[in-house]
Parts: sequence; structure tokens; C-alpha cells
Amino acid sequence: MPKVLLGEKERREEALLAHINDHVGQGRQFRFDADLAEALKISPQSLCYRRKKPSTFGYDELYQLFQKARPTGQELCKIFGIRE
Repeated sequence: MPKVLLGEKERREEALLAHINDHVGQGRQFRFDADLAEALKISPQSLCYRRKKPSTFGYDELYQLFQKARPTGQELCKIFGIRE
């Protein structure tokens, strides 16, 4: 099977989803997606849609997410496509 090469946008989206996944689940900061959606002040349906299409996250939602989940500098660089 051929190797799939991700573009810059796909790499950024994968980094954002990885950050979200690190904070949602049993024993983590947010137990369920609904808890994260409540913290972001959006509906669970909106969060589900945004997880499928990460580019639809708005500035205010990202601000709330980063205020609650506190990404590291390295994670932020990956999310925004900044080379270290």
C-alpha cells in the first residue's frame, strides 16, 4: 500500500486533534466530549463537527480550548505549522 503524504494543513489538523484527544477521556481533564463542549461554550454537535473538520474551529473556540487545556510550546508550533 502506498504511503500517504500529509500536506501542511493536514499536519496542523492532526496536531490539533491529537491535543484535543490528549485531554478527553477517562482519567483526563475532560471525561467526555460533552464536557469539553461545555467548557468551550459550544454544543456537543458543534464539537463533533469541528473534530471532523478542524479548520472550522473559530478563534474564540481555540482561545477557550488553549485556556483550559494549556498546550506546550511544541504543541502550539505543530498546531500552527511553525517550524522550530
